[in-house]
Amino acid sequence: MDMTLAAYSPIYLTTSLVAVAAWMFVMEPRTSQRAQWWWYLPATTLHELCHFLAVLALGGSARIHLGMRQEADGSVTFGHVTYEGAGGGQLGETLISVAPLLLYFVAAAIAVLKLAHPQPLLHGLGWLVCIFWCLMGASMYSASDWRGTGLLARILVVTSVLSLAMGPIAHVAVGVEMLIGQ
Repeated sequence: MDMTLAAYSPIYLTTSLVAVAAWMFVMEPRTSQRAQWWWYLPATTLHELCHFLAVLALGGSARIHLGMRQEADGSVTFGHVTYEGAGGGQLGETLISVAPLLLYFVAAAIAVLKLAHPQPLLHGLGWLVCIFWCLMGASMYSASDWRGTGLLARILVVTSVLSLAMGPIAHVAVGVEMLIGQ
């Protein structure tokens, strides 16, 4: 397939919205938890890897566990990190908890560096999948992720998520506006 997409192609936005809507409203309600675990595995791995690296950066030791686990409240988690010896006290706990927010920056960087240039269709869609997994990994917050964080950290997470999520959307919107104006 030799089709080349222009920078800021509306195909990126259309494909993204259709894929997310199809997953959320059609496929996810009809799939088993095991199938969902496989679907979320790349995003879960990125999410847990962020926690893992934050623990190592704070001088602790950690282990990543990937797999479905039933929580005491009845919810199911797809992975978790166990750690000990991380320094920094409450601030360290908060940094470990919010570490996956860095995936929003990764998604924005991919959008700016890769989708802003003309490229073959399959390359563009491949980078779009990478952005999707980064955004999914950044937005996966379980009850254990909130453990150890105070109100200030929760406000930081919510405001960061909202502001960072608008970055790639604004980037694509500017491109669509440029295409319409031509």
